[in-house]
Amino acid sequence: MIIRGEFSYKKAIILTSERLLEINTFLEKNYSKIFYEGKCKDGSNIEFANVEELLEHRNHKKNKLTRVTIVARDELYKEKLSISFEAVRSFFLLLKRSVEVEYFTETIESKTILVKTFQDLFDRSKAKYWYLVKFSTLFYFYLLSLVVYIIQAINYFTNAQNDSTSTTQISSFSITHWSLMIILIGLLLSALFGLDKLITQAFPRVVFSWGEELQNDSRRQRSREQLFWIIVSIIFGSLITFILNKIWIF
Repeated sequence: MIIRGEFSYKKAIILTSERLLEINTFLEKNYSKIFYEGKCKDGSNIEFANVEELLEHRNHKKNKLTRVTIVARDELYKEKLSISFEAVRSFFLLLKRSVEVEYFTETIESKTILVKTFQDLFDRSKAKYWYLVKFSTLFYFYLLSLVVYIIQAINYFTNAQNDSTSTTQISSFSITHWSLMIILIGLLLSALFGLDKLITQAFPRVVFSWGEELQNDSRRQRSREQLFWIIVSIIFGSLITFILNKIWIF
């Protein structure tokens, strides 16, 4: 009998060297072959001979890890496990799973132990700011309110243009107001994607906390404190804008 299954973990994770060694210890007890692979920020892939070599990786700049995959199996390929940690680069993708686990096993008992072990380990690795991931859906709400605003602006300018009586007035009105609207949309989108970058850096989905990432954590902590109130302001501002737009429509 072969049982194939998978599960995932959606909360933000701080993967420290201690947690990684704990994973390695569990794998060594249950599997004969263990493979480690990492993907760097520049898109290159690295195969590590063992967990010690992975932890010696400097993890900086273009060589900063964005994904770590661990594959373990027995000699006969009857027992196999794949664990993938991935740090997404956009806050709009935070609904994506931070960890994905796929396994093949022969008994219900081993399946139960495996799932329980890793769920417990992921819970203990959970970042303190994990709950902020839940607010990522509100940025989709922000985009929706932005689209509603743009549609209303287009309708307003179109109606105003139709009400004009002079061809010269129509041309002048059209050029001036459409230019202003395009500039406004550009500024809003620039602010949105700029904030997206700041949030992603301050609240990473997965942190591979070794090498230079240990030094970066204190800087991220300061950024989180500054961004917290910015996020709150944007969320409430978006809600108020949406409510006012709804009142305007009716």
